[in-house]
Amino acid sequence: MRIRPVADVFPKRKRSQIMRHIRGAGNLRTELALRSVLVQEHLSGWRRGSRLPGRPDFVFATARVAVFVDGCFWHRCPVHGQTPRVHEAFWRRKLSQNVARDAEVRRLLREKGWRMLRIWQHELLIRNRARLLRRLHQALRWGPYSRRDKTLVEGTRRDAEDALTAPATRRRGERAARSARTSAWPRR
Repeated sequence: MRIRPVADVFPKRKRSQIMRHIRGAGNLRTELALRSVLVQEHLSGWRRGSRLPGRPDFVFATARVAVFVDGCFWHRCPVHGQTPRVHEAFWRRKLSQNVARDAEVRRLLREKGWRMLRIWQHELLIRNRARLLRRLHQALRWGPYSRRDKTLVEGTRRDAEDALTAPATRRRGERAARSARTSAWPRR
């Protein structure tokens, strides 16, 4: 038995108009996956639903970091981004527009004094969790304020390490703090 395609009830122009008005509901599954990582790691200070340019998925206002959780296909992930072979010209143009818009959003955020962290969909997999956490911690540590004690960080690696290990100095004594400063960066 052969299945025949059903003819569309709308003319091509009308169908195009209808489809143009359909908007996506967002990437809720990937956002919830990152949210669970943030909660599990006890990272606080983030908010959702920001009105910044590009409408970031998560915002760390104190560190002035805007986090975008992007799909590998739609934003041309350097690892997994591929252009479909069917209707290749259409998809190449569409995906290029997405990448151009991402670059414009990055520029606008920089002008406002924000940094942008793009987290790819494949980074949310459990096997990539360590890399994701390193990137998150690094982005939050190099903000204008350190996460733990809100002291201004001068921007050098040593100053950031000192600001981040200050609570450890009080708890474990000077000897433990010295070994913490000389250990591999970033510390967990």
